Amino acid sequence: MARLRNPRRERFAVEVAAMVPVDRAYLMAGFRSKPQWARPNGSKLAHVPVVAKRIEELRDEFRASCALSVEYLQSCLLPAAEVNPLDYFEPDPATKKVRLKEPGALTREQGMAISSIKLSEDGSIAELKWHSKPEAVNTLMRSIGAIADANVNNEVHLDLSARLDRAIARLSPDDTQLVLEALNTISSEAAPEPSHVAEHKPEPVPTDRPMRF
Repeated sequence: MARLRNPRRERFAVEVAAMVPVDRAYLMAGFRSKPQWARPNGSKLAHVPVVAKRIEELRDEFRASCALSVEYLQSCLLPAAEVNPLDYFEPDPATKKVRLKEPGALTREQGMAISSIKLSEDGSIAELKWHSKPEAVNTLMRSIGAIADANVNNEVHLDLSARLDRAIARLSPDDTQLVLEALNTISSEAAPEPSHVAEHKPEPVPTDRPMRF
């Protein structure tokens, strides 16, 4: 499949294929949208047949050019997810306390879990930082489909409309169409009859003066 004729759609497809969230990809491609509508608009664009096909084609190209598999990426994340800080310490015979192991005493897997090392003048480890264990676990869970969206835990704080948009964003194009048709049917059947009687609303009680009973 050739590049999309619309340059903004092509840029959007490239970003989504590169695992950029659809809301960010939508804005990066040059589409104008309010922040709260960027995700649903991006989701709709990603489900347009020609765009969806282009995204899948680009993903196949990326996988082939990088020659990386999901299993390899998971193996790189496992050391950070399984890291145990106790494995990096050993008893010090001189002080009868514990000390950090020398770099040469660490295994390859233990080294992969480290994000940075600061050495002292004598070559011993003065400071050691690990990769974020929660982030590694979260990425692994997403790679096996256990978590569909990185922000899924935040959906309880969203209103019904935003939560519905996010749910629809995770559906396939066919399922999305069925859901939208069902919602339109429910909405039309549940619409109340127009009333010609004006609703009476009580006057608000002023709060800037004392009330008398």
